[in-house]
This record gives sequence, structure tokens and C-alpha cells, in this order.
Amino acid sequence: MNLYFKLTYLFFFAFFACGDKETIVNKDDVVTSDEHSTKEANQLYRSLHDYMDAGILLGHQDALAYGSTWYGESGRSDVKSACGDFPAVYGWNLGKFESGALFNVDSVFFTDITKLIIDVNNRKGISVISWYADNPITGNSYDAGSDKNIVASLLPNGNNHAKYLRYLDRFASFFLNLKNKTGEYIPVILRPFHDYNDVSYWWGHKYCSPEEYKELWKTTVNYLRNEKQIHHLLYLYSVYSPKIIDSVTESYQGDKYVDIIGADLFLNLEEDPEGNIYKKNLDRSLSVVTGFSKEHKKIPVISCTGLDGIRISNYFTNLVYPAISKYSISYILFWRNAWNDEEHYFIPVPGHPANDNFFEFVSNNRILTLKKI
Repeated sequence: MNLYFKLTYLFFFAFFACGDKETIVNKDDVVTSDEHSTKEANQLYRSLHDYMDAGILLGHQDALAYGSTWYGESGRSDVKSACGDFPAVYGWNLGKFESGALFNVDSVFFTDITKLIIDVNNRKGISVISWYADNPITGNSYDAGSDKNIVASLLPNGNNHAKYLRYLDRFASFFLNLKNKTGEYIPVILRPFHDYNDVSYWWGHKYCSPEEYKELWKTTVNYLRNEKQIHHLLYLYSVYSPKIIDSVTESYQGDKYVDIIGADLFLNLEEDPEGNIYKKNLDRSLSVVTGFSKEHKKIPVISCTGLDGIRISNYFTNLVYPAISKYSISYILFWRNAWNDEEHYFIPVPGHPANDNFFEFVSNNRILTLKKI
């Protein structure tokens, strides 16, 4: 396809694929869950809402820290290499900071993450911080199993509550160091304790009841807000592939503790070689999340998704876009491109069979990269 016809195709694809969508949250209701939110946090929340009128923000995990075959090279991004622009949303992982480590589970130094978040803020981008916290009882990783009493023991009156507060003290210190040149705190989105309905994490439903999970979330938020006086965070509650509303409501912490509702979903080729199940589940998840967000006046997102290795060459335009184009969501975040594993990546690099398809996806005027915002 020559350049003229390719650009013509992209124009008509973008124009006809996107109709007007019902706004999830009325502008008058765009209010954070924290009544003491900083003006910068309030502005970020309003921006996340307002961007939905223009399209869907493109996000990538660890986009500036590393990529396929490179690590720590300033100014690089695999998204930029693939499409000529940086993502608008940047995911980071603070797992192991609470344990006093120098770098996270993906070998990124926390001092570098701080610098990169400041850089993102200067670029007018948005940072989302996930917390893959170590098991506070065993000291093992976030996916290490434990007994059913782990979460209960961390709650007030639990025998490990004081230990958990020490976790939070360290965790809080990271956010208190996020400041811009004029000294204001940089607002970020925090995604703690994701996917309660998954069995992979020590905070998942295998190890605690819905009530205990909700209490852990509330204990965490209240401590950060009231004891640490941290008011520049937006809280993201995410659920894995919520096909029915009960998946969201079962562990929902309440409107005073959540700002953003997210769906997580990955395509497993062994179970779904053509992606048809993924496409269906993405659509159903978005229907649930956007419906719930509208009811609770929250902002909906795809908080984590992708196809590892992108072994379906038209994945972005044929599986992702048809689903997300039907709904009003703020952003979609694709998972990371590992620097130390050539087979583990979610954004194609130039020369990859899916690179042209990713370029078509991003060229759509409803997919918002950094320059577009």
C-alpha cells in the first residue's frame, strides 16, 4: 500500500470508526475522592475526564526506563521508535520499595523512577504507579503464596499491623519526594492491590475475604492521607476481566476511596489462538467498567493489557480498537517491553510483523500520544 492510500485509509478508519459517545462523568461531577486533594491532583483528574472527549490516551509500562534490547538510555522509548511519538501515559512499578530495596522487581532503580516521573510531568504526560508489594509476612515476592490470615493480620488490631505501617512509611516517602521545580507535589495515579479476583497475589481472593481486602485498601488510603498528609494521589481500582458487575462490586471499597475504575486483561494464545475470546472479553469488561463508572461518577480505563510477543500481526486494529472504540474511556496501558528478555514485549519494534499495524492504530486520531495532548 503506497503512502497516499495508506494515509487515506487511516483518515477514513478514524473518521467512521468513532461516533459520539455518552460522557461517563458530567463535568460538574469531576471531583476526586480526597476532599483535600491538591489543585494539581484535581487538575489531573479533570484532564483525564476531558481527554475522553478527544479520544483514548496511549500508555506503556516503563516506557522511558528500558525497552527491547536497551536499558537506561535517555530519550528512548519503544513506542517512539514504532510510531514517532512518546506515549501519553507511563506506568511504573514501586514493588520492593516498601522493603528498602534500591531497585524494583524489573531492576529499575527507584531514584531513576523518581527522575523519570518528574520528566514525564515536565512533558505534560501522566504517570501511573502500580504497587507489586512484597509479602509483608514472609518477605517473599508479591506472587508468593501465604496462609489465609495474611491480610487479616495487617489490619488494625492484627498482629502484623505495626509491621504493615512500617511498609507504608517507606512507601509514603517515595511520594513525598515527587515535586516539580517550584516545589508543588506532582500528581500521580496509584494502582495498589490490583486484581483481587485473581489468585496470583497475596492480597487476592485466595488469601482474604472481600471485606478484608476492602479494609486493607481503606487502611492504606487513610494512612497515606491522614497520617502522611499525601493528597496528590488518584486511586485506581482495577479488576481482571470483569465480565459481570459482581466482579467489580464484590471488592469495591467505596466512592470515598477510589477515583478511577480499571479493567486488566491479557491475551493468552494457548487458550485463544485467534484472539476471539480476548476481543469478546475486552468488550464485556469495558461494558461493565464504563457502566459502573457512570453510576459511581468515576473515570474508566484499561489499566493493563496486551499480547506478549504480539504474535497476531493485526492485534491492535482488529482486536483492540473495535472494542475500545465503542466506549468512552480515558486511557489504555500496554504492558512492558523487557530489556533482558527478547521474547517478552507488548509494543512492537521497527521490523516486527505487527509494527505497521501498531502504526495504523496510533495514527488514528482517537488514539492520543503525547504530541496529541
